[in-house]
Amino acid sequence: MRAAGWVVPPSVTYHDVFTPHIARGFGARFDATSLSIRGQADRVAFLAKSEQSVRVEIKTVGPRHKNLAVELVPFVEHLQRAAMGCECVYAVRHVGDGKEYGIRVRGAVVARAAAVMVPARWSDREMSQLIEHTGPVLEPHAPDGVKFVRVPDPLRGSGDPYLLFPADCLDDFDGWRTAFMDISQTAKGLTNATNSHDKTGLLDQ
Repeated sequence: MRAAGWVVPPSVTYHDVFTPHIARGFGARFDATSLSIRGQADRVAFLAKSEQSVRVEIKTVGPRHKNLAVELVPFVEHLQRAAMGCECVYAVRHVGDGKEYGIRVRGAVVARAAAVMVPARWSDREMSQLIEHTGPVLEPHAPDGVKFVRVPDPLRGSGDPYLLFPADCLDDFDGWRTAFMDISQTAKGLTNATNSHDKTGLLDQ
């Protein structure tokens, strides 16, 4: 990204921003606000010479389980922001074959998901509330509807509900470099920016 003109600050994910005991506190809670806080994008970036920023979610797909799991609440928030013109890209790498993908959050992405997986730890009441709060955001983009499926509690990971993208749909996405290039090509130049607006000094470079 940096070679393509993007400025990428250090990680802003919650467990890097907060001290370990505070991060564990957020990680142990499953209310909507806690899910949102720990679902903050892993990285943010902006173009040094154009008026465009982006949120970046960094994901890996394991060598055994080739499906992509994306936490539900952050994805729904990214989708709502996309309707306002905000950009978010999921940069995905398959650790088995080394393939890389870039998923630019748009409504069309929703139809690629097989289902929303909800761990068993979520009560029926909590699951109903989850469907009530997130379903209306997802369903307009899914012609066949959105399935919410109970699954066993994971042995590892956050335990958050997640969207499951099957392995066979990942090749439909371009590489993440292409996703960022597409965003760059439509960005507006910093014609009105001055050094007084840019405290980083990057506009002088």
